[in-house]
Amino acid sequence: MNTCNKINSPIRDFSPNSELQANQIKLRHRYRLAPLPTYKVWLYSTNLLLILLQTIYLSFLYRFFQQKNIKLFPISWNENILVGNYIIIGIQYFSSFCGIIGVYIYSRNLIRLFWFIKTSLLSLDFFFAIIIVMKFSTLHANFENYFSNKIQNEIKINKTIDVCFRWEEFQEENFCCFDKSFIDICLNIPLSDTFDKNFKSIYLNCHKEEAKKELCHYTLLRWIHREVDFLIIIYYFMMYPVKFIIVIALRDDISELFSEIIFTKNRHLYTHWVLDEDITSVTLSNSSYDYCNEENELLYNDKTNLKNSFFVKQNVYN
Repeated sequence: MNTCNKINSPIRDFSPNSELQANQIKLRHRYRLAPLPTYKVWLYSTNLLLILLQTIYLSFLYRFFQQKNIKLFPISWNENILVGNYIIIGIQYFSSFCGIIGVYIYSRNLIRLFWFIKTSLLSLDFFFAIIIVMKFSTLHANFENYFSNKIQNEIKINKTIDVCFRWEEFQEENFCCFDKSFIDICLNIPLSDTFDKNFKSIYLNCHKEEAKKELCHYTLLRWIHREVDFLIIIYYFMMYPVKFIIVIALRDDISELFSEIIFTKNRHLYTHWVLDEDITSVTLSNSSYDYCNEENELLYNDKTNLKNSFFVKQNVYN
């Protein structure tokens, strides 16, 4: 009786193509109604944030080299270490745009390039931090002699008391004292009679115990630390964690990237972000896009499995 009912029921097409097409339509419909995939949210938000932080970093770096105190240090904007930093920032801009555009237009090559650059920059930033530490360690060890020689050379070149007036103003503004050797030079150079007695007393009394003033080279070191620390906070405590978090959050995508490089002939790897109108050519990965898992499994099956399923159904109804 049940068999007759089955026979009299409307004829259904169990061909592999029709069943695959039905599942494709269902999956396409659910995909259009689904929220934005998780990996897209990650790549859009983190790359936009990185672009913003990099712009802030460059603006403060430019401001840092525009300040007059920077001229007192053996640091220039075109040093090798800073040129390397500019190149890294430029590469980071490029990788961020590759990530955003690659996700938006579903470009396989751009996404692959984005992940390659991003993972490489993590290790490159680490070595750059080591170079910065070594640079400032050398600066601390040699700055006192460098600063003293710089002032003495300036006095020898100009041979005027104006240099002493200028440094005396610096001393007053920063509430610090120069080294006694510099004070002796200013008090003994020609035309010292024009050196105001009040300024003389300031120089002579600067190192008295009750004044409690530090040497000016310490004041300058504190200033450059304050400026550089802010740049380091932006670079290593804001930008670097964002890059590290996105690599950890989407680590499965990165593993697929390297798997694709190793198994270049496997076309089913790392294509979950290539969703287009032709859903038949798409293989979804559950690493970043975990929506519609049941439908995704159907797309992993080849036509042989569908044919086997078709013959099983025919035997049941017969």
